[in-house]
Amino acid sequence: MSTHTPGPWDQRYFDDAKVIVVGPKKGQGTKRTLVATLTGPEREANGNLLVAAPDLLEALGQMVRYNDADPDLYSGDNDGVLGRIMFNCRTAIAKAEGGEV
Repeated sequence: MSTHTPGPWDQRYFDDAKVIVVGPKKGQGTKRTLVATLTGPEREANGNLLVAAPDLLEALGQMVRYNDADPDLYSGDNDGVLGRIMFNCRTAIAKAEGGEV
């Protein structure tokens, strides 16, 4: 498994047709990496999602680590909703890290 370009990521607009997502921001690392070139009408929304991806992955990881540290956390989860949410968190992390889903 390879690792992603460390965040934070940001967006740059070149011409009116593309959004370039690069990271890390100037002054927060020595090397900037092109992550994606986006075109089309959804380019801004897709760019926003890509820019948020490292933060979202970290937040999901924090939730899973918090859950794993306290096995009794969901003892009152009679309908299994929170258990399904944790399953979804683990699945999203695996997908983002290129693992088994």
